[in-house]
Amino acid sequence: MIWTLKIECEWGRYLEEECVRIIEIDEESTLYDLHLIILKLVKFDNDHLFEFFN
Repeated sequence: MIWTLKIECEWGRYLEEECVRIIEIDEESTLYDLHLIILKLVKFDNDHLFEFFN
């Protein structure tokens, strides 16, 4: 199964405009896989703490 997720940045020091991404991810993916996808989408390095919430 493929999941479709809407990823939104709620706030941030350098957030100047709305940041929304729609992704599709396989149900077999891990939270770490999701973490790496989100970092790639927003062009961040993997050098900070993990924090995901809904």
